[in-house]
Amino acid sequence: MSTMKHYRNMLFDDYQKLELKNAELSKENRYLKYENDLLERKYNTLMNKYKCLKENIIDNEKQKYQKQIDEKDKEIERLKSLLNNDGTNSGLPTSKTPINKTKLYLIVERKAIKI
Repeated sequence: MSTMKHYRNMLFDDYQKLELKNAELSKENRYLKYENDLLERKYNTLMNKYKCLKENIIDNEKQKYQKQIDEKDKEIERLKSLLNNDGTNSGLPTSKTPINKTKLYLIVERKAIKI
């Protein structure tokens, strides 16, 4: 019987050791879960800041380039209007009308004026 008692004591000792080990691991697990939650919150915060910064940078670049595009469009319109000037729509003589444009001549009837 003493061997049986000894065997039970060994099993009980093993059980107690496992209980202690389980308690330590449970404590460590709770701590790691807590730390993981903190890191996830930090990560989410940083990702949100990153997205906001990225959007701000993109918006600033868009505005900058849109301003340049608008300026270029105005310049293109100004230059087109200069190209469209000829003897029919400005004070330029018809001899200044570009070769590729149709020249319109203004024919004025001369009437004899009686004095």
